[in-house]
Amino acid sequence: MIKRFRIPKTIRLPGVVVKVFLVPSSELDDDCDACWMYDEGKPVIRIASELGIKRKRYLLYHELQHAIHDILHTALQDNENEVAP
Repeated sequence: MIKRFRIPKTIRLPGVVVKVFLVPSSELDDDCDACWMYDEGKPVIRIASELGIKRKRYLLYHELQHAIHDILHTALQDNENEVAP
């Protein structure tokens, strides 16, 4: 039996937990179906709830790439003296 893919409520990355919310598109910017942000200092991905599952999944992966990039960038900046090429 194939398990159905569901949008997770949290995604655990090393050292950080990203919360995922399905929200009405009215809560997002006019030209966006999803966004990645810090909300009160905590990483959050918001995805328009009225979209189909394939689009939601694509947007989750896309925004997660932004989250990973930003979190890694911050970690490297905070520890730049300990990181060697």
